[in-house]
Amino acid sequence: MTGVSTNVCVESTARDGFMLDYYIVLVADAAHRIRKRLMTLENIEDYFGKVSEVAQIIDIWMDQMPEERQRSMSTAQPAIG
Repeated sequence: MTGVSTNVCVESTARDGFMLDYYIVLVADAAHRIRKRLMTLENIEDYFGKVSEVAQIIDIWMDQMPEERQRSMSTAQPAIG
């Protein structure tokens, strides 16, 4: 999970998802307002889910992706130049 207002909307959604038995992973380095974000990251990690960095999530997804798909992604050109 990530979003703009980490300490309000994102945290509320994470808590709701946790109560509905979703596995919550909050992206630590994809939000702004550092002081408020840090309080939310601590809340989520302590009570409602996991906190991870963008690079860690990408690595996990890439490990789960079939090798053929990984190769095609590594040769793809960006949509915006």
